[in-house]
Amino acid sequence: MYPTWAEGILTTWSFYGGFLMRHVQVTEAKAAFSGLLAAVEAGETVAITRRGRVIARLVPDSPTMAADVFQPFWDHPEEIDLVVPDERPPEPVATL
Repeated sequence: MYPTWAEGILTTWSFYGGFLMRHVQVTEAKAAFSGLLAAVEAGETVAITRRGRVIARLVPDSPTMAADVFQPFWDHPEEIDLVVPDERPPEPVATL
C-alpha cells in the first residue's frame, strides 16, 4: 500500500473482494468526512484505519426489497409449514 493524496486526503489503497479500496486514517476521515461520503455515494468503498488496522468500512447502500428477502421461501413452498389459526370471537374489552 502506497500513500497518495486523493481529494486532499492522505490515502492508501488495497484490493478487497476484487475491488480497489481506499484506506483513510481516522484523523483524515474526521477532517474530510463529507468528501468520503460523496465517494461512497459514487460507489467507492472506504476503509477507516487506526494505527494501520481497519476499524470500520464505509460501503454504498444497496436497497433491498421485501420480495428479494422472501424469495427463497417462494422457491420451495413445500418446505413452509404454516397453519391458519382457528377463528375465535373477539374478547370483550373493559370500558373506562
